[in-house]
Amino acid sequence: MIKIIKQGRLGNNLLQNIGVSILSKKFNLKVDNYIDEDIFKNLGLKLNKSDIIKDNLINYYDNDLTMLLSLDNIDNGILYDGTFQMKDFVINYRKEILEHFNLKFENIENNDLFIHVRLGDVANINVGIDYYRNAINRIKFDKGYISSDSIYHPIVQNLIKEYNLSIYNNSPLDTIDFGKNFQNLILSTGTFSWWIGLLSKAKNILYPLDGQKWHGDIFVFEDWKGISIY
Repeated sequence: MIKIIKQGRLGNNLLQNIGVSILSKKFNLKVDNYIDEDIFKNLGLKLNKSDIIKDNLINYYDNDLTMLLSLDNIDNGILYDGTFQMKDFVINYRKEILEHFNLKFENIENNDLFIHVRLGDVANINVGIDYYRNAINRIKFDKGYISSDSIYHPIVQNLIKEYNLSIYNNSPLDTIDFGKNFQNLILSTGTFSWWIGLLSKAKNILYPLDGQKWHGDIFVFEDWKGISIY
């Protein structure tokens, strides 16, 4: 059996679910407690279902993940206390992560821009408006959209006025589902923004290189472009 200890919010939980799903498939172990599984069905999420139960659970953490994935089999169950926000994991298992989704794309040939601005409880360490200006000015686009958990924050309102952006305001999962359809993406730090980029087929994915981070080393793909906030 595999048990996962819930950490963080939606973006974190989605990656945790897929991480333990990959472990479940590898070792053919039943997952006891996928996190809020029904919530993610709107993204076409398909998690592994195995039946084998090994009750002698041993604690594993993110620092153990590379070792754990290198094993062919294990004789015990897994109590996983981590987020799977590891550079090697998201790079080496990118294909397997994406295979967990049955995604539908709409208007994928557009040349529009989608901007996600994460503020909320981390507004005090946001990368700042100049990052978004710098990123926007690097992209030629037809129409721009912006989404944020704090749509009335001065950063968001100023960007709307300066670049004639349209507001997209919907549920978190609808926001990911909408944002993934764009060819041009400007992301914030955080796993929520990261998911928008990962699930997309965008030709331009820009993200902040610098600034304070509250997540693991996951903005690591060579086909994404990091933009300095300074």
